[in-house]
Amino acid sequence: MYFLLETCQHPGVLKVIYFISLLINIVFMIVPIILIILLLIDFSKAVISGDSENKNKRKIQIIIVLQEVFM
Repeated sequence: MYFLLETCQHPGVLKVIYFISLLINIVFMIVPIILIILLLIDFSKAVISGDSENKNKRKIQIIIVLQEVFM
C-alpha cells in the first residue's frame, strides 16, 4: 500500500497515468462513432441489395453489436 503512495508522488508517474487515462477516454469516444458509421454503411448496402432475409440478419447484427459497445 505504501508503494502506491510513494509512486503517486512522482510527477513522471502521474503524467504517464494521466496520458493513459486520456487515451482510454479518446478510445471510448471514437470507437462507438466509427462502429456506428461502419454499421450504417453495411446496413445501407443490405437495403440497396434488396434481399429481405439479409436485411433482417443485418438488423439483428447491428442491434447486438451496438448493445455490446454501449454496455
